[in-house]
Formats: sequence, structure tokens, C-alpha cells
Amino acid sequence: MLRQGQIRQGQGDLQGALDAYRECVARYPRTLYGAQALIPLAQTYVALAKEPEDLVLADRALERVLDDPELFRPESREFSDALFLRGTIASLRGEHERAIATLTEALDRYPEDARRLRATFLLADAYRQSALALKRAAREAPPGGRGAELQTDALNRLDRARGLFREVVDACEPQFPDGLDRLEQVYFRHALLFEADCLFEALRYDEALKLYQAAGGMLADRVEGLPVHVQIINCQVFLGRMREARAALTRARIQLERLDDARFAESFSQESKAHWQRYFDWLDKAELF
Repeated sequence: MLRQGQIRQGQGDLQGALDAYRECVARYPRTLYGAQALIPLAQTYVALAKEPEDLVLADRALERVLDDPELFRPESREFSDALFLRGTIASLRGEHERAIATLTEALDRYPEDARRLRATFLLADAYRQSALALKRAAREAPPGGRGAELQTDALNRLDRARGLFREVVDACEPQFPDGLDRLEQVYFRHALLFEADCLFEALRYDEALKLYQAAGGMLADRVEGLPVHVQIINCQVFLGRMREARAALTRARIQLERLDDARFAESFSQESKAHWQRYFDWLDKAELF
């Protein structure tokens, strides 16, 4: 059954592979074959996931790999595969605390693993997302409550996230663009933006502005550069530089005009060129700066 699952998975028949792996685990739970089916079982659950329960089932399969010392030792490939994948699943499920704990353990145990870049990015984003949640909780805290403590925790996590995003940027920048595959380029671009976002959320607008400007130059021919211009405008407004904010809006509109429909088609962005034109028109007429 294990071999059948591997063949079907290699052929792209993920549902057939899932059925074979499940049967293998059910029939031979305490054998090497059954144990070796747990990782690909979890992988196919993730690949086919349509409901939250699918990720729960994937996580349960990985839990068996990680929590049963009779199956695999930490130095085994199966253990490292399970740990990295479990961190990814926690990230997908929005379980930021568990993602932080799991991905930190994975990076500590396997510092030279080829999955380090992805894991570092996901860990940084888990810190960022958890910091944003803490900021919301701080705003909603009653007077005399834990608001100040939550805000301090949020700032600490934003700083930790910023440092991790910088690790991703430093690892990718010397190889950008030709030395990175498409997914690595996505991590690089998002790390650039999220590092600046961490400074922005920490109200460090001058520092954030410098990073946004650097990112904007690197993304000048891409749709992903448009939100950067919005953040540049926001930074200038918060710094009280209204003339610079209006100049930034002008530059944003110029970049938008240079982007053709093909650029929007190849982008991960869901916004169309018309959407951005309407948004920039609204900013221009709103007299916000």
C-alpha cells in the first residue's frame, strides 16, 4: 500500500495516494511501512485541504511521528520532515503560538536544513501576526487592565519578526532575481515589505519609510510595488510631511500607468488596475494631505 501511494502521488493522483496511505496506516499501524506512510499521508492531506478538518487530520498523522520515540528518532529524515511540516500546518491554521514553538524547534534542531528559508519566513510571519493580535487586545483592554503589558509584548514580537524577515532578505538579496526560484522570490519580496511593516506597526515611521523606499525601487516594475507606495504615503503623513506625501502619490500613479495588464495577470494580487486607479483617484480628491 505504501508503494501504491507513492506511485499515485508521483502521478499526481493525490486522492488515490491519500486513500492508499490511509489504508496502509490502518492495516499496518505498528510496522515500518505504516510508520513511513504517515509523512506522505499528512502531505496529501495538506495538498488536498478544502476544509479545516483536513489540516487537523494531517497534524494528527505528524503527531504520531513526533510523539512516539519507537517510530523515529530526532536525527531521522522522517522526524525532521514531520517537524517542518507541522510548523507549516500551524501557520496555515493561524495557530501563531504553536507555529512559533514548532518552527523554532525545527530551526534549532536542523540549522543547515534546505527548508530553513521557508521556515524562517513562516516563523517571522507568526511573530508578526501574533504581535498584531496583541496590539488589538491592548486597544480593547479596559482602563487599568493589561493594555500596557500587551503593548510591550507586541512591540517585542514585532522586533523579533523584523529581525527574522531581515535574515530572509539577507539570504536572498545576493541571489535576486536569477538565483532564486519563483517561490523564493515571493519570500524575498514579502520579507522586504513585512520587515518595513513591523517598523510601521511599531510607530517607527522614519525607519519604515527608508525600507519602503528601498522596496519600492526594487519592485518598480511589479504590481507588488503599489501597496508599498501606499505605505510610503502613510509614513509621510504620520511624519507630518504632506508635500512629500502628495509627491509619493504622484509617483504611485506613474508606476501604475507603466504596469500593463500582463503584469497584473502574473501577479498574486487580487486587485485590478482599475481598482488601483479608483483608489489613487480617491486619495487625490479626499484632501487627506
